[in-house]
Amino acid sequence: MLIPPRMGFFALLLVIPSLHAADLAKGLAAVESKHWREAFAQFEPLAKRGDPRAEINLGNLYMRGLGVEQDYAQARSWYARAARGGHPTGQAKLGMLYFLGLGLNEDHAEAARWFRKAAENGESGAAMALATMYEHGDGVERNPVEAYVWYTIATDLGKQDGLDQKTRLADELSPTQLNIALTHIGVWRDQYDKHSPTTAATLAEPIIDPQRQPSTEKRPRGKKSRKHADTGSEASRGVNSGLGAEFGGKP
Repeated sequence: MLIPPRMGFFALLLVIPSLHAADLAKGLAAVESKHWREAFAQFEPLAKRGDPRAEINLGNLYMRGLGVEQDYAQARSWYARAARGGHPTGQAKLGMLYFLGLGLNEDHAEAARWFRKAAENGESGAAMALATMYEHGDGVERNPVEAYVWYTIATDLGKQDGLDQKTRLADELSPTQLNIALTHIGVWRDQYDKHSPTTAATLAEPIIDPQRQPSTEKRPRGKKSRKHADTGSEASRGVNSGLGAEFGGKP
C-alpha cells in the first residue's frame, strides 16, 4: 500500500553525537543507498534505547513502508516518543499525523497543539503550518495576530514563503494588533537566541486579539463545519507545504 503523495513533506532533522554515532550514520548511509532493511536494523535498537533521532527515522520507515510493512500506528508511536521527549521534529511529525488522521483520529486542534510545541522549539515547518491554521481558523480560532507572529517566526527560521504571507497579512492588521504581534515576536527571538528552556512557557498561551469578534459557532473538536470548508482546505495546503524533505542528517 502506497502512502498519499502529500506525505512527501515529512521532515527529518538529525544531530549525530559520539554516542551511537556509528550506528546512526550506518542507518543514514543505508537510507541514502535505499537499503531500507539495513536502515531499519540500524535505527530500531537505537530507537528502543531512546535516541529521538532514531525514533524519528524509524517512524519514517513505518510511515512509508520502507524495509518494514507500512504501519501508521507504529509511525505514530515512534514519533510520539520523540515528541514527548521534546524533539521538535517529532512534535511536528506527530502534529502532521493528527492533521491528516493517519494512525489516529483526525484532530486539527491536537495538531495545532503539537505544531505549536514544535514551532516554539524552532521547527520552521511547524511554525508555517501553525500560522496557516491561525489565519484560516482551522483547528484553532481564527486570529490574524497569531498568524502574523508565526509567519514571521517561520521566516526567521528559514521559511521564505512566510515572508510573503506576513507582508500580505500586515496590511490587514491595525497598529495595535501589529504592536502586539511584534512584542511577542521579540520575546520569542530573545529566548530562542538564548536557547532558553522557558520559551514554550512564555508563548504557550494564545495571543488575545483586541479586535476579535466573539464567535457563537461551536464546532466539534477536530472537525470542520461547512462554513469553514474552503478556509480549511487553504489551511491544509499551507500545512502540507510547511514541512520539508524526508530523510537527512543536518541538525
